Amino acid sequence: MYPANITDVKRIIFTLLKYSFIWFKFESMSLDIKVKEQLLAKCIEIKEESEANTLAAMNDAQQSANEYGAPRDRYDSFRAQMMRKRDMLAQQLSAVEEEIRFLRQMKAGSKSTKVEAGALVELNTQTLYILAGIGKLVIDEKTFYVVSPVVPLVVAMKDLKKGDSFTFRGTTMKILEIC
Repeated sequence: MYPANITDVKRIIFTLLKYSFIWFKFESMSLDIKVKEQLLAKCIEIKEESEANTLAAMNDAQQSANEYGAPRDRYDSFRAQMMRKRDMLAQQLSAVEEEIRFLRQMKAGSKSTKVEAGALVELNTQTLYILAGIGKLVIDEKTFYVVSPVVPLVVAMKDLKKGDSFTFRGTTMKILEIC
């Protein structure tokens, strides 16, 4: 009943690992509305944290300028630097607030049938959530890349459907699933 040699043992282990990997991949790859809802909630949380940090930095710059007082002479630029920093942060804050408004308008409960904003797209190489430029997120030990709809990769696969293949920068990719 036991294998005769080490080659048989290796073959049996390889076969078991191969089938367990296929099962694991099949089980973990299903995309659904629940995953989209989790991703959207995490994206909103990240952007709200960014909003709070930007607002705090803007207030710090304003406070530093106020505490410094009036310029000492015409070559004293510290206050002007702090005011420019505050204005730059105010622009960033405005952009983050706009992104948060956009994210809150998204409906994670709707299923997409083609590559578009709000779609969760599984490629043979990675899984993308086309929403905003946030980057890599891990949910339930699965890696997702949250990218903007204007990213060149997304533009290359715009309006494609499940099962379609496309080439991007010399690499052929296939859309396995869209949610």
